[in-house]
Amino acid sequence: MQTRIKHWDNAAAIRLWSRLLAKTGLDVSSKVSIRVQDNKVIVEPLDQEDKTIRLPFSEKELLDGLTADAAHADEVVQPLSSKTTDWC
Repeated sequence: MQTRIKHWDNAAAIRLWSRLLAKTGLDVSSKVSIRVQDNKVIVEPLDQEDKTIRLPFSEKELLDGLTADAAHADEVVQPLSSKTTDWC
């Protein structure tokens, strides 16, 4: 990949292609370390954080007390006869 350093407000920025980020497992919210070594700029990912979403309730608590009636399972849409075919 080749690119140019561009102005960004009072700083400089380099755009990284999404394919490059994907190959490294990074995304736009990833934390990275930037350093200079042997006259080169090195960008390395910091330890990846656990990206698991922590909700204030468990799946069990969410589904507790759920019945077919409460889930509106009786309101399943029936396909139109014009949209069905004989399979036999």
